[in-house]
Amino acid sequence: MPTRKGRKKPAGGMAASAASRTSSPVDELLLAALERGDDSFETGRFLITFKEGAAEEGLKSLGVQGMRVANARDFEGQVATLEDVGDAEALVFPEIGVALVGGEAAQERSLNATSEIGTDSPVESIDPEYFMFAEGIPESTCSTSLRRLRAVPESTCAASFGPWRR
Repeated sequence: MPTRKGRKKPAGGMAASAASRTSSPVDELLLAALERGDDSFETGRFLITFKEGAAEEGLKSLGVQGMRVANARDFEGQVATLEDVGDAEALVFPEIGVALVGGEAAQERSLNATSEIGTDSPVESIDPEYFMFAEGIPESTCSTSLRRLRAVPESTCAASFGPWRR
């Protein structure tokens, strides 16, 4: 897999393990990023954006590539937490036309930000997933807001007040 200059590839242990799973908790992803020693703020996973109206075709294409795929539509109210996807290598959000793909699954299939995408492909882009941190918001407010969204574990907010702030 081609890598960008100045970046270190996961060499094993916690870094490779956390980056390889779609279901990895945020705390594991942060630790893996620290072990990699880079300052890219990348989680080790990738976001695949499908072309307008091509989410279903994109879902099928991931399956054809041999990926174990979870579909947000299979969860009650389409509320899928990453911990609930088990051993899935990708989680597809068809309503917004995006799939979250584990790092190892992407690497095994040569999917990365520099991949050439065919004109007949349902894929619009492949981008690294990045950590995003809130600053200047009291932790209690942030935690409450994130829990209301039901999309992010409470520990995410606490992690955002750590040493990785931008």
